[in-house]
Parts: sequence; C-alpha cells; structure tokens
Amino acid sequence: MIGYDQDAVGHFFATGLEYYIAGRCAARCHLTRDAGNIFHHSLEMLLKSELGKHAGLDDLKANYGHKLDKLWRAIKESHPGDGLDRFDRLIAELDRFETVRYPNDYMKHGAAFSIDWSPLTLTSEQQEPSLPRYAFRIADIDALVARLFQVCQMNPKYFWGGVGAATREAIEFQNNEVSNWL
Repeated sequence: MIGYDQDAVGHFFATGLEYYIAGRCAARCHLTRDAGNIFHHSLEMLLKSELGKHAGLDDLKANYGHKLDKLWRAIKESHPGDGLDRFDRLIAELDRFETVRYPNDYMKHGAAFSIDWSPLTLTSEQQEPSLPRYAFRIADIDALVARLFQVCQMNPKYFWGGVGAATREAIEFQNNEVSNWL
C-alpha cells in the first residue's frame, strides 16, 4: 500500500461532485442513459475518495476498477452501522449503467430507461415488462451524496461555497438535501 494521499482523496471527492452536477444536468435534459452513466462515475469517485484514505491509488485501481458493487461493499464494511444499507438497491441499479457505455446488449435486446425526480417508487406499469429496465431516482442519489458527505467527513461548503449561478441552480433543482450544502 502506498499510503494515505490527501491530494488524491480530495481529487476523487471533487471529481465525484463534478460528475454529480453533470449527472443532474443530464437528467434534467432527459438524457437518461448518459445521466445514469455519469452518476455511476460520480459515485465511483466519491466512494474511492473514502477508500483512498486506507489504500493507495494502484490498490484502488487493481482491486475495484469501475465496480460500484465492490466499492460499496468495502465502504459498508469500513462503516458498519452508518445506515448505508438503504442505498443498496440504488448502487445495484447504477452499477448496471456501466454496461450502457457499450450498447451491445441493449441494442440487441432493447431496454427501458427512466429517471424519476421524486423519492416515490417507480411502478412496474411505467416500464415495458419484457425489456431490461434501467431506472433510478434523483432524490435517492441526492440522499446518498448527502450521506457520503457525512461518512467521508467532507464539508460541502468547502467544495461548493463559491460555485457560480448555473452550478448552484443545477445543485438546487428539486433537491431536498441541499439546505446545508451551499
């Protein structure tokens, strides 16, 4: 292990937040496939930020790659009792979006993509039952990012204290978690 690289940890977290903002913008424009893939990258970076406190960069790359499920298991193991189980389904769903980067499967078999901004459950009648389903709720992602600020012991005001108006609007749009962020 190389050791704790504070610059790398900060870089991962800042990059994760930039992907998060880009994902919210893509979702707002109804770019579902891209939004899902961008949120996947966001969470990958945010989780690697925390794991980077205990593993070197080479270890993160070799042991986790782009696998949210592996990263998530490691985070939950290092933070038992932190209420992270409630995000298991979201992580599993966003992990599937890594495959969307290469359209082989969904071009061959089709797919149903959807985004919901509310914290309410998507109903089965909103999707074609015969197609593979890719769906997520922005409110769940917002709640997870808020939780990761706490788990990773990062101060949102440090990262977002001086953002411009367009970025602020992207962060605030239909976001119930934002009250302590800006």
